[in-house]
Amino acid sequence: MLPKGLLWIPADLPLYEDRQMLVDNYVQEFKNSVVAKAFGSQQFTDSVENYAHSQFKEQYKATHQSLFDYIDQNLPFDHLVNIKIHRQLREGRAHIDFISPDNNPQLFENNNTNEPCGYRMVIAGVRQGQLYIDKSNGERVFPKLPDTTDWYILGHTNALHGLKGFDADRHILFCHAWIDPKRHSKIIESSLAKYKDYAVWDL
Repeated sequence: MLPKGLLWIPADLPLYEDRQMLVDNYVQEFKNSVVAKAFGSQQFTDSVENYAHSQFKEQYKATHQSLFDYIDQNLPFDHLVNIKIHRQLREGRAHIDFISPDNNPQLFENNNTNEPCGYRMVIAGVRQGQLYIDKSNGERVFPKLPDTTDWYILGHTNALHGLKGFDADRHILFCHAWIDPKRHSKIIESSLAKYKDYAVWDL
């Protein structure tokens, strides 16, 4: 069973060695509109409506196959929804990532039941002191990402978070997917065993 009240934890996942390739090949396809004006994005999965199942775009398989293989081998995903790079454009206000739960109640239930389940990789840029999480008691926490991992797991349906300040080099891999509970639970368990002192709780 997943622990209650966990909002953020560094992930016990292997380092992805081709991070610089992601930066060098970043193409800003669009600026996110209403919800996330703080970011430009490069999307690696096909655009779908209502959080439907998606898959990697054919156009990126030649250049980004190592990323796709890494995700398939290491992340606890049954089906992909949205895999993309966010590049910061300005300071980001506090928000929750799953913005329209009514569009896919089944996916929302899957994600909410398995919180925290928002897998994010810091590709480049500031690793601490910028991302913040607002707890329900009003406390603002700036989590610290240790050097031994580039990944953290954030509450996708329940963690109010944002960015303080601006870092033009900040590139984050944003992953949204259907979660495999057994594989995900093992990652949470090993992450807590390794990084419990870094965890952010809302108890």
